[in-house]
Amino acid sequence: MLNEYIKQLIEETIRQYNIPITYIDIYHNDGMWNMPSEFLYRENHPYKYGYGKLFHSGYHFIDLLAWLLEANRGIKDKTIDNAQMYVSVNNPVDFFTVFNNYDYKKILRTNRFEEVLKNQEQFRDFGEIDFHSIINFKSKDKLITNCSLNLMQSGFSKRAWCTLPKDTYKSNGRVRHERVNIQIGPLMNIQIHSYQAYEIKDREKMCNNSVGSVEHFDIYVFRNNELIGGKAFEFLDIATLSDKEKNIL
Repeated sequence: MLNEYIKQLIEETIRQYNIPITYIDIYHNDGMWNMPSEFLYRENHPYKYGYGKLFHSGYHFIDLLAWLLEANRGIKDKTIDNAQMYVSVNNPVDFFTVFNNYDYKKILRTNRFEEVLKNQEQFRDFGEIDFHSIINFKSKDKLITNCSLNLMQSGFSKRAWCTLPKDTYKSNGRVRHERVNIQIGPLMNIQIHSYQAYEIKDREKMCNNSVGSVEHFDIYVFRNNELIGGKAFEFLDIATLSDKEKNIL
């Protein structure tokens, strides 16, 4: 997750120049690929009760968005007082159109889901796999901060089997891909990247902090240093962030 060093950097920049966060893009894909029959019986992270990705793990990113926007408080004459939200979701029936029975036979070499997929109407009211939204935060009718939330369970996964293992968290192909992009007008851009190529159980296969490792977590800071000083570009990984946080504490 974001750390106090980055939050402090954002707040100091906003406080000094009175320019708010103008754009936030949050993307998360958790690698959770459910087989068709699993939508019907799973009680752990279920969909059959009408809720899905947003209530499984997506609420963490709603919290993250709210936490970041706290930095905009106290800006003179630019107070957010209303919002507009646009939402699109991808549900199991949508996914079964993209990845149909022919695809399960060709790619996973199984026909075990044929009967389940013949009755797709039973999935019609199930919870969402993906949640996409645009949220416009405004001061009266003027846009202050434009936010994009893309929370997915239909994307990249390491799952290559049909039967659920006992440990559905660490042994079922779940890998994390996360991106956060923050713009403070023309003054600063902060990007956070975390991309896994291995599951937590395979941590030893890539024992470093680079892209693809379980611990990958990089931050890029771009500054308009002709105006606000500092480094034009600053790179931070999980190791340097730990050192900086120690100094803050």
